[in-house]
Amino acid sequence: MRKVSVIGAGHVGSTVAYALLLRNVCADLSLVDLDVKKAEGNGLDLEHCQQFLPPFKLTSGSSYSLCKNASVVVITASTQQPWKTSRYDLLEQNSTIIKEIMQKIYKYAPNAVVVITTNPVDAITQVAINCSKYPETKIFGTGTALDTARLNQRLARHYNISTQDVHAHVLGEHGDSSFVAWSGARIGKTAVGSMSKTEQDLLQELFIQTQNTGKTIISQIGHTSFAIGIVTAELVRAVLNDSNEIFPVSTMVRDYCGIRDVSMSIPCMIGKNGIAKQLPLSLTKVEQTSLARSAETIRACGSHAVGLRTTDEVPSVTSGTDPKRALCRLKMRPWMMSDLRATKYNPQKPMRMLF
Repeated sequence: MRKVSVIGAGHVGSTVAYALLLRNVCADLSLVDLDVKKAEGNGLDLEHCQQFLPPFKLTSGSSYSLCKNASVVVITASTQQPWKTSRYDLLEQNSTIIKEIMQKIYKYAPNAVVVITTNPVDAITQVAINCSKYPETKIFGTGTALDTARLNQRLARHYNISTQDVHAHVLGEHGDSSFVAWSGARIGKTAVGSMSKTEQDLLQELFIQTQNTGKTIISQIGHTSFAIGIVTAELVRAVLNDSNEIFPVSTMVRDYCGIRDVSMSIPCMIGKNGIAKQLPLSLTKVEQTSLARSAETIRACGSHAVGLRTTDEVPSVTSGTDPKRALCRLKMRPWMMSDLRATKYNPQKPMRMLF
């Protein structure tokens, strides 16, 4: 069965649905939104593509029963983000939204893999994991898969080569504290580590420019949708095909490079059950510091609504370490609202916008 349900029929949700059909990722698709007219309108528009695409079944509406027996549920639902605000300003409202959605989809699709695009995606992924009955390996966020796609496009254009020949991963937060693991990156057959200092500095500058891309797009058209739509479709395809492909996605880290109990993007093998494996990296000291700083950024602004599960409640996850060690020291105090508001927005260090 290749049924996919998309929760949220806005710019991102409808584009995800379109990408899934264009790339023939699934043959059975449902589009769910509280705004039934939006869901049904976008659904009808998508159905009009049938003459030019492989056969597919599409249902749309406001009932979560449309998710019944879905193999993958994609959550794009979000409150609207005002211009010139941080993605973290969405956290309180979107946490409430995600908790309700997780409860409802589990009723109809308890065996599904859940893919989240809702921002702030790292914190929201952690909320989803903590409040649901799904094994945490079956829930992940798009994370820095989009940042990585943006970076590889920019590097490919700079060197005038195919994006398929650029291999660089953006890791950590989907936000300003993200970083590139340059020590393992390659441009064509050339390792970035073997390049001159001048060339490496240029690559870092290209990455910094990439970090501002989402803000630029939103300032011009008010939202982003195409790239995140394709990225999400590729992640869903990896799940449905059990391809074990590697993507940097937001997943719950229990013990990774000394970092514990936070959802952030690291390289993961994606298969039929979601996160098949968290892949270990050989990072430089500078990169390890960047990863730790990114984790602290997510924690500082992160999930305040629910504490982490106890050890007995957390399903096993392979992270290249001893499972018992990976599942220890899991308890953490819930984040206080006063702490959240204190770190929500710093005008001296503005955060990137939605996607």
